[in-house]
Amino acid sequence: MAGEPIQLELSGEIGRFALAWLDSASGGLQRTDQVIAGGGPLVLTPPAAGRGRPLVAWVTAAPP
Repeated sequence: MAGEPIQLELSGEIGRFALAWLDSASGGLQRTDQVIAGGGPLVLTPPAAGRGRPLVAWVTAAPP
């Protein structure tokens, strides 16, 4: 990713997921309070501070 929105396909996934952004150039991890739900596609928009940077969407199972 270069800081542009991406589509994430979660149609085959059930549950809730936590989202963070990993800056692959610096190694910094920016956690968010955003919880996303499985069951369909969604568009992820990186934080504005990441525009033009090589960001990775880090999606993990959300705590109960």
